[in-house]
Amino acid sequence: VAALGQQNPPSVPQTEDIPSELLRADSLWARGQGQDALKILDDLEARIDWNRERFGSYAAGIRSLVRGDLDAAYSAYKTAAGHLSDVFAAERAVNIAFWMACAGKMLAAGCLL
Repeated sequence: VAALGQQNPPSVPQTEDIPSELLRADSLWARGQGQDALKILDDLEARIDWNRERFGSYAAGIRSLVRGDLDAAYSAYKTAAGHLSDVFAAERAVNIAFWMACAGKMLAAGCLL
């Protein structure tokens, strides 16, 4: 499932910034480095400044992508997009719906953009 629909995913440098690290984990997943992505998530979730309410849906989405569970990944990213009005999460949900060949889910996620 790794890198579905992505060619040459961007490399994201390591930082201390949680949102940037989530993007780095997503990028590693897209490069087929799911175990490295999971390590980043484990490290982030152990941090004292981890905000589960704000970032938990992102982490769940990436974990689901690593497992190859597109339904769970779609739900997690759609939740993140809906709660935070986040364009990246909505776009990722649209991508996942496309990979699932589900026009209804694509439309629902697209409405969050």
